[in-house]
Amino acid sequence: MVALLALIASVIAALYARSVSRNTDLMHLHEYLMTRDVQAGRRELHRVFNSGADWAKTKKRHPEQFDAINHAVSAYQRLAQYTRLGYVPKKRAVRLWGSRLVASWPAIESFVASRRETENYPKSSQSLVWFARECGAPVSLID
Repeated sequence: MVALLALIASVIAALYARSVSRNTDLMHLHEYLMTRDVQAGRRELHRVFNSGADWAKTKKRHPEQFDAINHAVSAYQRLAQYTRLGYVPKKRAVRLWGSRLVASWPAIESFVASRRETENYPKSSQSLVWFARECGAPVSLID
């Protein structure tokens, strides 16, 4: 009987530790997504997309700007991948970043589609496409 109680207590402690760890990981990702560099990349993403500029030309003419945009999209990709793999709680990730991702999705999708076309961009964006769908974005990319 004592062994059974000890086993139950161990399982409860392990589940609690996992939950805390997942939430801590989400908060670290949130802090990363809120850094100046990533925020600047998101602003550039929208500015370039709204101007109608070509992504490939932006990469050639303004490589620093392109790198900032790529950094921001990669940050969303990291959040998506960690969520898809279960490292962070999906409901909380969607609640925290879903509306921002949905609002940015047309620009992100355009950027990813261009990279896939012009650079044989790997399908590493599969998690990002999945997360966008989970958030309710109108996704047309095939993952």
